[in-house]
Amino acid sequence: MPKIDINKAAEAMKHCQVEASKIREVVEMLNEIVSAEGKEEKPVSIKKQFGVIILDSDELFFKFCADNAWAPQCLVVQLPESESPSSLITAIGAIIGDYNATRNGRMYPMRTIGDAAEGVPAKFWKDKDVWLKTKTPVQSVIVDNQL
Repeated sequence: MPKIDINKAAEAMKHCQVEASKIREVVEMLNEIVSAEGKEEKPVSIKKQFGVIILDSDELFFKFCADNAWAPQCLVVQLPESESPSSLITAIGAIIGDYNATRNGRMYPMRTIGDAAEGVPAKFWKDKDVWLKTKTPVQSVIVDNQL
């Protein structure tokens, strides 16, 4: 809805030859409404931290960590700073459980975290305060931190 200045509204009422007492009453009412709207507080934004989930279904990451030829796939997520990154897996389990309880989830259940990243709608993730930054897994590179 477009916003209009209260003074312009008063001028429009004068132009339509509305009584001065009515104009004053309407302007006071509009000022009260505007002041009440200004007092509403915006929700506080949540400080977030990034996290990386390594998709390692065959446990190859731990077996071949030194081998640079193999690199695991990862998902990038954000979670509140107050949350521990270790609680991320339980939150994702709850997300998958909530989705699988819906009609679409019963028809096409999610069984892995990778499937959930690609198929579960964002509202399920946001309900659990997890923000998925990559829907498809991204490739990672293993380095030894030397140039």
